[in-house]
Amino acid sequence: MIELTDITNTVNLQFGIVGYEFPDSKDDWCLLKVIVQQSGNRFEKTDPALEIADLHTLYNWFNDLSKSRLPSDAMLDFTEPCFSLAFISYKNQMVTISITLSCELKPDFCFDASYDLQNDWTIAFELSKYNLVRILENLKQWIEKYPSRI
Repeated sequence: MIELTDITNTVNLQFGIVGYEFPDSKDDWCLLKVIVQQSGNRFEKTDPALEIADLHTLYNWFNDLSKSRLPSDAMLDFTEPCFSLAFISYKNQMVTISITLSCELKPDFCFDASYDLQNDWTIAFELSKYNLVRILENLKQWIEKYPSRI
């Protein structure tokens, strides 16, 4: 699982691939597990939100950020619109991104911080080189564990 704490240090987000949606099929949909915690609130959901190819896209996106390069797409979204990412800035050796959770992965409680919410949860994170290395390690493990079956 990838675990991140937001820039306000009040929201903890964990996410990881926990299997194929249909283990006995040639389908390439992965089950994405998301856990969001803030104060006493906790939301946990598993949803077929990413395809195997999306894992490679995520790896390349974070790999660019880890090498202080702009990713090919500042905004990264997928077929299922419930999990998306955006590059915000690079400053003082820290990369700032946002992750938006919506639809099936939208937590069922409201932020208790000063976030400006509309329909989706958008959470900002500052990532150090260490964070980026850990994210890439997790993505590489998922890619190896869940190869394309098509």
